[in-house]
Amino acid sequence: MQLATLSAQHAPRTPPIARPSPVDSLGTWRSYEAGETVYGQEDGADYWYQLVDGAARKCALTSEGRRQIVDFLMPGDLFGFHAGSRHDCSVECITSGTTMVRFQRQQMELLMESDRHFARRVREIAFASIDRMQLRTILLGRSRALERVSGFLIEMASRAQLETEGLVGLPMSRYDIADYLAIAVETVSRSLTTLRSEQVIAFLDTRHFRIVNRRALEAQCCN
Repeated sequence: MQLATLSAQHAPRTPPIARPSPVDSLGTWRSYEAGETVYGQEDGADYWYQLVDGAARKCALTSEGRRQIVDFLMPGDLFGFHAGSRHDCSVECITSGTTMVRFQRQQMELLMESDRHFARRVREIAFASIDRMQLRTILLGRSRALERVSGFLIEMASRAQLETEGLVGLPMSRYDIADYLAIAVETVSRSLTTLRSEQVIAFLDTRHFRIVNRRALEAQCCN
């Protein structure tokens, strides 16, 4: 399995590794069911992970016991790397059959020391993750729920592999979206209904949408 599977189809976009990687022989594959935990908050950060198929959510519990989703993980994303020895978030799978490859942290760090090309690639991945966190901070700074939901849809469209007729899959539930945007689930539903009634987006079903008027969607995000 190549770390090169992180493709330029995901936002923030970074170029794939163009040659076979020595990491190929280091990973252990595993498939998870929906709701299954990959690792918990405060667990030891002894492994790195790459999501191959499916989707997952990265969550943190507040001091009041409320769940906050801080990131959605899509195919190709590498995660689990930390400066400290323990995870500050948990990772839970969203869809059944979600497939991960697990790498020992120590082996990966040693490989980074011996392979400059690989080390540069991991830095690019880490920077892309940081960029997503910064974009989310900006998104949560929007005062109107419609701005947050519009920004979320733009983010998902930029990260997703487009399906037939430009359809974008939303593997997460409305409750997940609400916990990601820090708004009520009813507010998420109202915002989506507004965008659909104004013909900014169109839904095939509850988990697939298409952007009909991107300029209008971007205008909603930036107002």
